[in-house]
Amino acid sequence: MRKGEAKAAFESMFDRWEKELGITITAEHDPSFSDFCFWVDRNHFSHYFQFGSVIGAREDVESWFIDRFGQRWRY
Repeated sequence: MRKGEAKAAFESMFDRWEKELGITITAEHDPSFSDFCFWVDRNHFSHYFQFGSVIGAREDVESWFIDRFGQRWRY
């Protein structure tokens, strides 16, 4: 899988995860990347973490997660 394909898939998963939680996640909610990863595993989407990356696929996904849910203030 290419990185761009994985990013599109994770953006869709972020939306689905947020809908399943039943809330609109904002920076104030402090969403958990670990909780999201558990959700990915439970839904059998772990294979989306298998793409080429300079810093590591999980780190890229966490960066996309941070951007999507407004968590840049943490860094």
